[in-house]
Amino acid sequence: MISRIVVKAIGWRIEGKIPDNINKLVMLGVPHTSNWDFLMMMCCAWHYGLTVKWLGKESLFATPIMKFLSTFMGGIRVERNHSQQAVDSIAHIITSSKHRLCLAIAPEGSRHKKAGWRSGFFHIAKAAEVPIGLGYIDYARQVMGVGPILTELTDIDSAMLTMQDFYKDVIGKYPEKQSPIQIIKS
Repeated sequence: MISRIVVKAIGWRIEGKIPDNINKLVMLGVPHTSNWDFLMMMCCAWHYGLTVKWLGKESLFATPIMKFLSTFMGGIRVERNHSQQAVDSIAHIITSSKHRLCLAIAPEGSRHKKAGWRSGFFHIAKAAEVPIGLGYIDYARQVMGVGPILTELTDIDSAMLTMQDFYKDVIGKYPEKQSPIQIIKS
């Protein structure tokens, strides 16, 4: 309810639907170019009636008060140098949840322009056996929501083609900071 009031008050709207039979998913938040994107995606997830978890870098949990606030708001601390352990641990958080859960991820891993996306979102969804929702925040049209929901996660390359096609016209708050929709090969 509050999310609808906030979204309407700022002159935006929410599009799309998450089917009732989907209780858990990894939801991408694309593009991520501003701190405002966090608030927008939280409003969007609440609109859909989802419990929200999100991934954050270590610095968001550095002090006791930041750790408390981030955790209270659904934050999960990620240490990027332990990626496989993180995938398994986060997949377990998703599968063991008793709530209708959304793990919100900005695949760019930053608000700044990067060479592409990190692949963790795909590996987490595959390990947890949950779909990937293509969440978006389009500042040009003042709309946010969820587009296609990818349930066939056998091949990251074909999934990326779908994502490239879907996100090609979505404009972030700072378009010059948008990262290309491609997986960074490490």
